[in-house]
Amino acid sequence: MVIGMVRVQTIEALYRRLERARAIVAAGKILPVAGRDGYFCVLASDGKRVYLVQAGQSCTCPDFTQRSTRSVPCKHLLAVELYQNGKASGNGAVSGEGEKVRPPVRVVRPPDPDEELVVLPPLDEDEVPFPV
Repeated sequence: MVIGMVRVQTIEALYRRLERARAIVAAGKILPVAGRDGYFCVLASDGKRVYLVQAGQSCTCPDFTQRSTRSVPCKHLLAVELYQNGKASGNGAVSGEGEKVRPPVRVVRPPDPDEELVVLPPLDEDEVPFPV
């Protein structure tokens, strides 16, 4: 079935991704990257991988890289959007009194694109961040 120009399956897929994105934010799995405005590390569901997300632009997850031409964004991009807008409750929300803001982490991108990102602990106050 088609509603206007959007298929019902597309709407359902987006809703499922939005629910998963809310769970990512609520679980505190979004970490801002130090020294890189608009960049975030998002911990994968299995807890073994980290994806680098540029807000509103790109994600290093397989879903984004394989389907980036589709109109449905990956759950990681949606989660970062929620995180930035403070629309999800729980750890990691950005706005609102009393809500926790995650400290920035440092990210090292290995020279081999098949290798996983390396996430380092948050910066100390006197350290200078370095680029991704």
